[in-house]
Amino acid sequence: MKAKQLFISLALGLGLTLALLWLLGGSTPSAHADSPHYVAPDCTGVPAPCHTSIQEAVDAAAPGDEILVAGGTYTDIHQRDTITQVVYISKTVTIRGGYNADFSAWDPDTYSTTLDAQGQGRVLYITGSISPTIEGLCITGGNTAYYGGGVYVITATATIRDNLIISNTADSRGGGLYIVVSSAAKLISNTFRANATGEVGYGGGLCVVASDATLNSNTFISNTAHGGGGLELVYSAATLHGNTISYNVADYDGGLALVESNATLVNNVVADNRADSQGSGLGIYGSSLGLLHATIAHNTGGDGNGVCVTSYADWRGTTPITYYSTVALTNTILVSHTVGITVTGGNTATLEATLWGTDTWANDTDWGGVGNIFTGAINIWGAPAFVNPNAGDYHIAAVSVARDAGVNAGVTEDFEGESRPSDGFYDIGADEYYPHPVLSVSQQAVPGLVQGGAPLTYTIHVANTGNVTLTATITDTLPEHVTTTQPLVWASQVIPAPGGVWARTVVVTVEMDYTGPLINVVQVTTEEGAMGVYTETLSTGYEIYLPLLMRQYQ
Repeated sequence: MKAKQLFISLALGLGLTLALLWLLGGSTPSAHADSPHYVAPDCTGVPAPCHTSIQEAVDAAAPGDEILVAGGTYTDIHQRDTITQVVYISKTVTIRGGYNADFSAWDPDTYSTTLDAQGQGRVLYITGSISPTIEGLCITGGNTAYYGGGVYVITATATIRDNLIISNTADSRGGGLYIVVSSAAKLISNTFRANATGEVGYGGGLCVVASDATLNSNTFISNTAHGGGGLELVYSAATLHGNTISYNVADYDGGLALVESNATLVNNVVADNRADSQGSGLGIYGSSLGLLHATIAHNTGGDGNGVCVTSYADWRGTTPITYYSTVALTNTILVSHTVGITVTGGNTATLEATLWGTDTWANDTDWGGVGNIFTGAINIWGAPAFVNPNAGDYHIAAVSVARDAGVNAGVTEDFEGESRPSDGFYDIGADEYYPHPVLSVSQQAVPGLVQGGAPLTYTIHVANTGNVTLTATITDTLPEHVTTTQPLVWASQVIPAPGGVWARTVVVTVEMDYTGPLINVVQVTTEEGAMGVYTETLSTGYEIYLPLLMRQYQ
């Protein structure tokens, strides 16, 4: 009897321990015996339970379950409550794409998982007091006459991470994604590309309304709208950190628009956007907000304002109420605009530690408008020395006047998560300078086809794609049966940053009548740490072919 009582006590104790672990967030069994659910175009060889439709898996899942989706394209359309979409989500589940056919490997880049609404409705509709996670998907082909062509989120605390949201449309707001009504969504490392709204629509890539969303490390590129080409915030105290907003187009506010939104923007890049009217880069309407460590560069079109600070007439009541903007910009690169910042009457902008640019990066006018503009004690005119702005690379190089010129704004990392400050002094802009030694190698050969005994001429190119001048040693190892009289090791070659290129041309001869494989290797090492080996293996017959472009391995 005592032994039996002891057993019962231990069993009760174990149950209490498991319950305690559950409450404390410790490791516990799955919330549902069937989790994870698997989705694949073909369930052959796939673990159970397997579904051929993501909607089917969501319907079968319990709250807390994972739904893993194999690479492929999913185009099935479903209707719920008169709403049409590929997937309707009203429970807390995780949907993760990017798996191979038997789910033994996960790589969203290799095993692309595409949800394509084919213009017949939205791709995802997320609703309720739920906290789902959407990860590793390509979301495309969404279309609606209303809001949120690609994804619509209402009252949900959704985490949307590492997705490509591309080529979706909404006539009204949020071509790519629409978030509304107390939806404290988290958007992390997504790319919004080529989404659009209608002729009077807003927020080409994203629109957030009455929701305090968090946007970290997202890219908004080549989206279009009537207003807010990249994104629009309305009645939102959102936090934006480390986002890149570029090459978006709108009638108003090419990059982004903030309307009655007391948001916080830290370490964001707003560059190369275009508006046909005002706010080429950023439009601020009736908002009180702070911009810390922003890089705002080369936004064009319309009045050419990098930043437009103005009022907003709110017509939600029977009579309009005018709200004025109060904006603080600290540690800002604000260059290459017709007007760097314009502040209209009744509005206020306070700047501290601003780089205005010179020469090709100068603004025609640094600031203007009849509103209140306080430029602060630190104003710098000089070259921002971006690493490769033509390719969208707005890192600063070692020679940038933005280095060590800022003030302590309480920001402890830059737009890539690197620590601020790097050397005891704060840099202006989104990037904190760190040495980034990076290179790339290519080779071009003439002729493309060569017979044994004939000469072959090729040129090796080593490009400095980082922000550090490189001291390189390049070694070219020829295949057996290929000879040259030239030296094939080049030591202590200086390749300047940014954008320097080292090139050498070599003439070789292939042994007469040789057939078989040829392996050519180019190895680059640098004193600064950048390195790479570039190799190509070929099978040859009577004619020997060396590649026009060698594969690159990093």
